[in-house]
Order: sequence, then C-alpha cells, then structure tokens
Amino acid sequence: MNDVDRRDVWAQLTRISLITLPALLVFMVFDQAPYLFDTFNRGQVFGRDAHNLWIAGRILLEERSALAIYDNDRFTAFQTAMVGSGVGWNSYFYPPTAFATAALVGSMPYPIALATYSAAGLLALMLAVGAPDFKRPVLLLLLVAPMTGFNLIMGQNGLISAALLVGGLRLLAHRAGMAGVLFGLLAFKPILGLLIPPLLLLRGQWRAFAYATLTVIATALLPILLWGSEVWTAFFTAALPLQQSVLHHAVGIGMLMIPSAFNSARIAGLDTVGSYLVHALFAVAALTIFLRHFVRRRHLRSLPLSTTDILVFTLATALMSPYVHNYDFSMIEAAILLWCVSLRRHPATPALTFVIATGWCVGLLSLFSNALHVPIAPLCLIAALYLVVGTNTDAEAGDAVRSRPPAPT
Repeated sequence: MNDVDRRDVWAQLTRISLITLPALLVFMVFDQAPYLFDTFNRGQVFGRDAHNLWIAGRILLEERSALAIYDNDRFTAFQTAMVGSGVGWNSYFYPPTAFATAALVGSMPYPIALATYSAAGLLALMLAVGAPDFKRPVLLLLLVAPMTGFNLIMGQNGLISAALLVGGLRLLAHRAGMAGVLFGLLAFKPILGLLIPPLLLLRGQWRAFAYATLTVIATALLPILLWGSEVWTAFFTAALPLQQSVLHHAVGIGMLMIPSAFNSARIAGLDTVGSYLVHALFAVAALTIFLRHFVRRRHLRSLPLSTTDILVFTLATALMSPYVHNYDFSMIEAAILLWCVSLRRHPATPALTFVIATGWCVGLLSLFSNALHVPIAPLCLIAALYLVVGTNTDAEAGDAVRSRPPAPT
C-alpha cells in the first residue's frame, strides 16, 4: 500500500480499525473475566446464546417435541438439568425455521458444538466477503471488525446472517438461484430480510424470488414434518409475545444491545407508543431512501449490485426492525469493507469518513452510548444512509464491474 495516498478510503478504514480494536479487546476482557474469576448475576453459560441454541437442539433430539422450547419454565428447567443450578432464566425466540440448525448443533457435545458453530459463521462470512480473491488485507480487517469479535464471544448468529445476506446480494446477478437459496435460509432471522422482496421486485429478479420462496417454504415445512404442526402455533402464541415483552421491558446488556430507533426512544424516556412512533419515522425515512435509490438505478438491474447498493441495503435494513441487535451489524461491517475495497483510491472526504466510521463502529458504539443514555445509533445510521446515496461514489470510482471487486495489495 506504499503507492496509495494515506488520505484514501482504504487507509481511513485501516486507521479506524486500529482505533476500534483496542476498545473491542477491553470489552472482551471485562466481559469474559467473570467466566474465569467470578459469577454472573444470572448465571450465564459460556457461549451465551449459542448455549441456548444447543439446549434447543437437545430438547428437539431428546424429547422429540418443540413445545418445551417455547415454554420458558420448561426450557430453563431442561437447561438447569444439563448444566446444574444457577443457570438463571433463559429463553429461545427463534422461529421453527432454525430448528434444523439447532438439532445439528445439539447433536454434538457442547464444546465441540460451540467451536463448530463459531468457526462456521466466521468462515461463511470470510467466503461471502473475500471471494473470489481472498486478499489478506480484506480478511484481516474482517477478523478485527468489532462485531466479528462480539459475535464470537456472545455466541451470536450475526456472522451467519451477514454471510447469507451479503453472499446473496453479491451472487444475485450471475447466480440468481443460489442467491435466492441464501435469502431463503435467512428465514431463521426474518427481520433482516424485510427489504429482500422489494429489492428483487425492483430488479426483476424472478428466479431469485422463486428460489427464495421455495427455500422459505421448505424450511417452514421441515420442522412440521419432524416435530409436528404445533411448532408454529407455539411460536406465534408463546415466543412472539414473550419477545415483544422483552423488547418493551428489557434491562441490562439485553437492552444495551438493541440499537433500534424504538429502543433508543425508550432509553431517552419515551413510552411504548411514543417509541414506536419514533421508530416508524426512522423506518419510513430509511425505506424512502432505499426505494428512491433502487428505483433510480433500475436501468442497471442487469448488472451485479454495486458495493454502494449493498451498503445502502444493509444500512436501510438496520433501521427497519425495532428488534435489531448490534451483533446483526456484521452485515454493515461486511458491506463497508467491500465498499472501501472498491473505492480504495478515492479520497477520504469528511462525508465518506463519517460513513466508514459509522458502518464500522456503530455496533460497538451503540453499546456504550446506550449505557450512557445517549442513544445515537439510529441518527448515525440514517445520516450514513443519506450520505451514501448522495455521494455518487459509483460513478466517481468507476465501480462498474461490481461482482469481483479487486482488493488492495
């Protein structure tokens, strides 16, 4: 990179990464220390949500019934029987479309399951972002991205969902069927797929739409065939109301990890109705910018999505659901990385620097800003989305061949 201006976009991303890495490491040390030297107030198990996924898999395999998964007293009792007393109250909110993955994870001893689950998410995202060249600078920055480490220590699925989403977006133009399958597999986390149907409709991607629909149907029917039709009834009558209750009344780190406009308004002191109104304003604004961007680019729909398109998609998606979590922002970090690769020699203007800093830091920043009762994540996201659409970086950077963006050397 000696021949590259130190003020360019890629150099700016590198500098920002060097700033965020120590903050992430400090958080990881303080977060993981109780596992070694103390106990949590709720008795969390190492791996956190990955352990809940593993417990769900054990229930599916041992009881051959999904009802205990969405009955939190039974779920906690099963978990306590597996790991001993003091585990605390736990829950499982994911739809039955995630049951096959849960059963697979639950079929392994927990340490092996946790390692396999974590490695699978990391490798999948490296494939989605790094292909086809797998340049070392790109992979290294992906490894030190804030939400990469956060997902690993929290046992979360943000790496997997980001891999499915970004991988599908990158494959959309030249492997539409495979892209549709990846989108369909994202049905285990439907809040991240809210903008997929309008994108496919605007671009006339009927093949991808058909494959995505068939994949969703298959993943929805499979748990019915294996565990009975009551799985969906239990999900809608038990899991969703409990999830809504958690959203409305979450405390502790569970609240801090939700950077949505709804939760930000709630932290700022608004009631539930007011928080939903604030969220609706942000969601409508994001949807408007999203639609305007892709409607204006309909003449390019035969071409692969640009890295700007992918970034617009992920930023808008982050503002749509009130239940989005900061670990879901691995999708934004992946999009930022691809965007900076394609614009690597572009001068890092103040607007572009703001976009890069927001996309790379907002997951970690939201955790600390929420803790300080200064919930600024939605404002940063909507501003970054507006700036990305308005800077016309595609034309300036010659970002026309977008399916295979070259990485810096």
